[in-house]
Amino acid sequence: MKNKIKLISNYIKDLSFENYAAQTGNFSKEEPKISIDIKMKRKALTNNILEVTIILLLEANLKTNKIFLIELSYAGTFMVQNLPNPNQNKRVAFVDCPNIIFPFIRQTVLNITQSSGFPPLTLDYLDFADLFDSNTTNQL
Repeated sequence: MKNKIKLISNYIKDLSFENYAAQTGNFSKEEPKISIDIKMKRKALTNNILEVTIILLLEANLKTNKIFLIELSYAGTFMVQNLPNPNQNKRVAFVDCPNIIFPFIRQTVLNITQSSGFPPLTLDYLDFADLFDSNTTNQL
């Protein structure tokens, strides 16, 4: 039997955008330095329904000045069936599910930055398998 992962819904759980450049009148055409921190959570809602949340903290700075800050919690609920063993559930939650919802996060960040007077910020795609494998290796 083939593993089955189906996106049921995806949504913004929490969003905060602080536009320091507008608040201080510190506008610049220079490209800011972007730092990103990503965390992931999973929660079993039922036996076959899983909620996966990606928490993104993105900060843009020019030299010592903060330009903007985005705090985004984005979640998806997934129906997960036919996993041969419980250990596979963790990989599905931290690799397969994030791969499905990350394009929505990219679009949200692009829209927020563009709507706030900045050039649209397009996040690079993340290799969730590599992140998972490196975190799993570091924890052993």
